[in-house]
Amino acid sequence: FEKEVPTEEDVVNALHLIQRTDAVDRCLALAESIADEAVSFLDSLPDSRYRDAFLDVADYVVRRTK
Repeated sequence: FEKEVPTEEDVVNALHLIQRTDAVDRCLALAESIADEAVSFLDSLPDSRYRDAFLDVADYVVRRTK
């Protein structure tokens, strides 16, 4: 990178470039796939509040909007 700290204009330009591609959708699809794989590993654990907490985290990280 040329600059150590990007300007607001740099950030806005980067966001516009990202929005013109399918990068966000592809990243979300990858995150969902990884979360699904993690959940499949949790299926082998007995029911417990700890397992439920991990399931909640896996769901949260791919469903949150911010």
